[in-house]
Amino acid sequence: MPRRPSACPPGQLLFHSTTREAARDIEANGIDPESLNQRDAGFYGSGFYASAHPQNFYGGRIVAIGIHPSARVLEVGALIPTTPPKWHADMLASLHERILAHRPNYPDSRFQELAATLTPGSPTFQHLEFNSAVHGFAQHRGYDAVSFAHGSEFVILKPHIAAWFKFLGNINVARRLFAQCGQRKPGA
Repeated sequence: MPRRPSACPPGQLLFHSTTREAARDIEANGIDPESLNQRDAGFYGSGFYASAHPQNFYGGRIVAIGIHPSARVLEVGALIPTTPPKWHADMLASLHERILAHRPNYPDSRFQELAATLTPGSPTFQHLEFNSAVHGFAQHRGYDAVSFAHGSEFVILKPHIAAWFKFLGNINVARRLFAQCGQRKPGA
């Protein structure tokens, strides 16, 4: 029988659904950077995916993860945004700088076309390209994680920010922990 969680983690509480073996390994050893994205590249790129709410996917066994309160989280907003996030202009400027560092003669008109595909609400917006640009921006700016779907889903980019792990077993134990601990965002 899975252990009952006895305490709430500091910072943000997240849940990761996986196999029993993988959940036990995460509890014992933390997040293994070498095991990330073995299933696919992920919606927001490489990282460890977790949810702010208990979900019963990918193996049916759940491990709770506490994100360190000082974690820097880039908040995207909606799963597929329809308006640019407040940091969008900074992301485009950063991308433009990185492109020009490698290709000094990159045409401005071509960058403007690219920027339109990365701008939510633009007629040429491409959400998968936007997601990739968000991942690159988050890494370039030193963010620890990206949250999307209005803060209900997370991609942990830097596994060291996960400071607390507890194997919960099934969804019912995860729901009890969620009810007990509630939600606190990093830095709160």
